[in-house]
Amino acid sequence: MGWVVLNSIVAGIVVGLLTMIGFIILVIPGLFLTVNLLFTTVYIADEDEGFISAIRDSWSLTSGNRWRLFGLFLVVIVLFMIVSFASGLAVPSGSAFSQVITAVLTTILVVYQMAVLTDAYRQLRNENGLRQRSDPSSDATDM
Repeated sequence: MGWVVLNSIVAGIVVGLLTMIGFIILVIPGLFLTVNLLFTTVYIADEDEGFISAIRDSWSLTSGNRWRLFGLFLVVIVLFMIVSFASGLAVPSGSAFSQVITAVLTTILVVYQMAVLTDAYRQLRNENGLRQRSDPSSDATDM
């Protein structure tokens, strides 16, 4: 468990720096890097990989699915923004009650975001597995 936490922290720092640099250069490279590195922490947690191989595998898994993942990412972010905005209007800011409501809503949204991300990861893994099994050239290399 300690190895996973350490790799997740290092991956978070590396991915954060890469996407920050991408956003500083221009917004498009930052979004491109964000989408390509979406599954880094999932690989660390699910596959028990180191952060470098998790970054490489996330990049590989998103290849060919970047537009679909970008759309999914936008839907989740817009949902997050709508709920945050609505809760800001409904509950006056600065009170202890508003802080509790914000914490609860943020937790729910983060859990939802992780569930969507994990589901997308599993679907892509299954699609890639089916493609590899149906590809005759992969059978020759497996033997």
